[in-house]
Order: sequence, then C-alpha cells, then structure tokens
Amino acid sequence: MSQPTQEEQTIQMRAELQERFGEAVTVEYLDVYTLDANQHPDTMRVLARGDIPLPIISIDGKPRFAGGVSGQVVGDALEKMGLVAVAS
Repeated sequence: MSQPTQEEQTIQMRAELQERFGEAVTVEYLDVYTLDANQHPDTMRVLARGDIPLPIISIDGKPRFAGGVSGQVVGDALEKMGLVAVAS
C-alpha cells in the first residue's frame, strides 16, 4: 500500500481538527511549488532556508511545524493558544 500524499494527509488532518474544534478551524492544502509569495510571505521565508522538511503547518498564517506532525499535536497547540474543543 502506498503512502498517502500530503494533500490526502491534509484532508485527514482537516477531518480530525474539525471533529475536535468544529467550524472554528479551517485547514487548507497549499502546494508550496505554486504559492504566491505575496500571499504567504512567512511560509516563503521558511522555504527559502532550504533545510525545512515538508509539510509546513501554519497557524494563523505563521509557520509553526515542519515535517510529519499529527492532528493531535496541532490540536494540542491550538488548545494552548486558547481554542476550545467542542463537546463530543
């Protein structure tokens, strides 16, 4: 079985985070090879370093994680920033 693509991983993370936080969270996949540098300057600065593993995960437009990070880790970071999980 092949590994999921980064886009497929993004879809899975979106489902996990929206289940945990509801509509308070949006998750989108951006192809770093087609990014508009003017729309994502912080991400472009990180990419320019050349030694950062993909994917880059940003929160509120600021790069926070690089490489394989689980939805749980991102969700925990969101809670530390004050986002409240919805009751399940």
